[in-house]
Amino acid sequence: DMNSAKKRTILWVLSVFLIVFAAELVFGIYLSVIRSFVYYDAVSRVANAFYVLYSRDPHLGAVGFVWNPLPSLLELLPLLLWPIIPEVAAAGLASNIWTAIFAAGSAAMLLSFALRCTGSLPVSLLLTAGYACNPFIFLYGANGMSEAMFAFFIMWTVTSYLSWVREDRSWPAIAMGIALASAFWIRYESVAFGFGLALAVLAVLLERRTKVIKHEGDPGKLTEAGFKIESTLIVIL
Repeated sequence: DMNSAKKRTILWVLSVFLIVFAAELVFGIYLSVIRSFVYYDAVSRVANAFYVLYSRDPHLGAVGFVWNPLPSLLELLPLLLWPIIPEVAAAGLASNIWTAIFAAGSAAMLLSFALRCTGSLPVSLLLTAGYACNPFIFLYGANGMSEAMFAFFIMWTVTSYLSWVREDRSWPAIAMGIALASAFWIRYESVAFGFGLALAVLAVLLERRTKVIKHEGDPGKLTEAGFKIESTLIVIL
C-alpha cells in the first residue's frame, strides 16, 4: 500500500545517505589525517571557525569576511571536539566531515526526486550512483572545500524549480528562495545562478499567464498576471 511504499522510499533514501556519507568520510580521513593532504581553501575556513572558539579573543566576528560564512559557521560544531580529537583542526577534518554530509545529502535528494519523477527504483538508483560516483563529485565530497555544499543547495534549487514547473504550488518557490540564499552563504557564484534562475522562472510564468489570458479573454487578467510574476520573483530572489 501507499504507507509501505513511502516507508521503503525513506529506507532507500536513508540507506543511500549513510552509504555515501561513510564512503566520503573514510576517503576524507584518508586524505587529511593519513596522507596529510589538506586543501588550503578548506583549512582556511576551518581556521576562521577555530578563531571564533579558541583565539585569544573568541568572538563570532572572527569568522571574517573573506570567505562566505556558512561553511565556517557549520564547522564550529566539530571543532568543539578539538580538545579530544585534535585532527578536527590540525588536519582540517572539521571541513571533511561537512563535505561528506552535504555530498550524501545531494545523493539522497537526487534519489528522492528521481523516484518521484520516474517511479522506478532501479532507474533512480542508477542515476544517483552515476552522480555520487563521478570522480570529481566524489573528490569534492571528501576534500573539505565548499563545492559539495554549494552543489547541494544548487541541486535543491533545481529540483524545487522542476517541482514548481510541474505542480505550480507556492512551497517549491519558497524552497527555491531558501536554497538560493543558502547557496550565497557558501559561494558568490550563486548571484549569477540566481540571475539565470530568475529568467527561467519568468519564462514559465509568462507562458502560463499568456495561456490563461487567451483562454479566458479577460484583459484584467493581465494585471493579475503581472502581480503573480512580481510576487513569485520576490519570493525566489
